[in-house]
Amino acid sequence: MKPLVVAIICLLAMACMSARPIICEKDSLNQHFQDVEQTIYQIYTSTTLKENDNALPLVTGRAFAINQHQLLTAGHVVKQDCYYVSSPFGNIAIDITEEEKKEEKSWIIIDGKEIPVTVTYKNKDLDFAVLETNQPIKMPLYTIGKSDQYNILDPVFFVGNNQIKYIKSGHIMSLDYIPCFIQEFDLGISQEDLVGLYMSIKNGDSGSPIFIINDSEISVIGIVLLSDGNGTGYIRKIDAIIDDFRSWQNEREL
Repeated sequence: MKPLVVAIICLLAMACMSARPIICEKDSLNQHFQDVEQTIYQIYTSTTLKENDNALPLVTGRAFAINQHQLLTAGHVVKQDCYYVSSPFGNIAIDITEEEKKEEKSWIIIDGKEIPVTVTYKNKDLDFAVLETNQPIKMPLYTIGKSDQYNILDPVFFVGNNQIKYIKSGHIMSLDYIPCFIQEFDLGISQEDLVGLYMSIKNGDSGSPIFIINDSEISVIGIVLLSDGNGTGYIRKIDAIIDDFRSWQNEREL
């Protein structure tokens, strides 16, 4: 993309950011989201290394139902590829290989109970994972959105965590990855099929579904991957995720 075009887009984005994202009280959107939130779960992943049985910090995120036994989340929530150690020069990332791991397990919380989940499929480049559980979960009450259903400045929503009962809202800033939004990130993932948001995304929100509402119909348009902590973040388009997962399923059936 030409520097002038990037600069113009960045200026437009900065104008969008002048308005803070709205945090809506749950009651105001209750008719849309009162049942949806019951199909979104907190997910936790613990990783123990073979060396000295070293337990890494617990990873937490969100996962949501795509059918009665499968969920979708961000790939880095269920597979730790590195951990961070403090140094005089700041945090340093230490890579982890699968051979170095003694155990890695994930679970969701349903009615206060830990329900184990296993990784059915993971795409590291797109940073998503499909999970499976033996315990039936509630069927999703939303549709899968398409990229042509939304545009820049359209409002988007996602359900807050289980302790803070509200619905977060924001808007779409870009339909592609624009480096000026999050300059300090070395993504390490594909920059294709990313959508930029201006929304209050925090640690622990990775894997959260992002929704739009059209004619009272709720549609998922992507999942949260990363944020700069200041209201700017990126999601992976849901159609790219579904297309990749279906291609994998078709290959298995051949």
